[in-house]
Amino acid sequence: MNKFAYWVTDSVTGEWTELPDATPDAISLSRQIKRLFTGNLDAEVVSNPFFKGKEKDLLRAQIARITMTTTLVPKGLYIKAEGNEREVAEATAEEGKKLMPNFEQLMQLDYWCHSTPNILKVFFMDYLD
Repeated sequence: MNKFAYWVTDSVTGEWTELPDATPDAISLSRQIKRLFTGNLDAEVVSNPFFKGKEKDLLRAQIARITMTTTLVPKGLYIKAEGNEREVAEATAEEGKKLMPNFEQLMQLDYWCHSTPNILKVFFMDYLD
């Protein structure tokens, strides 16, 4: 969830601010909150359920959720690592030529997969209890 750093600004010529890391409780609560962002990173988030962070924390949690669910790669780009099936390794150029779908296949959903793991609801519910 926190593999990348995200920077925001309210103007192209303005000062850039790095968003804080997403926390499990912020991500869990962000699923339940429907709110328009004000653009003020330090604004209180008035919502039900109560969100103890600032707008920057909610924004970072939403970005984490969006990133984790929308990052796709063609099947065959990554392979299971040797010796550990739970690890993923990038396919070599040779393997990639054999495994990568062709252009026609890439126009079908079956030849795409998520490159990042899903954020499990179960993990966060256990974390919050």
